[in-house]
Amino acid sequence: MPPLIPFLLAILASGGGNLLLKAGMLKIGGITLSKSNLIDELFRVFTNPLIIIGLTGYVIGFVLWLRVLSTTDVSRAYPALVSSSIILVLIGSTIIFKESFSILKLIGVLVIIFGIFLVFKN
Repeated sequence: MPPLIPFLLAILASGGGNLLLKAGMLKIGGITLSKSNLIDELFRVFTNPLIIIGLTGYVIGFVLWLRVLSTTDVSRAYPALVSSSIILVLIGSTIIFKESFSILKLIGVLVIIFGIFLVFKN
């Protein structure tokens, strides 16, 4: 399998996992991690299907990331993974959760894309 395939799948699994975790947290109403409610909160977290699927996405992304690291320089792959995940989450959160998207965020995305270009140009 070409190294690009697991890399792209790792980005999708990581970014998608984050979006699912957010959806799960919205569904259960968040957590406080207070001593008096800790067991109940953790039970709600680890029995929520969206959170379980999100965590599964993270695990899949981790395994795919190990594949990427076995064939690619971490100094090139990691910045591309993180920045691509940021872009995916920004777009997904805007579409799914109706979070704000401003001109500053757009400029930030363009700077990230330019940064990815510079990292891979070398």
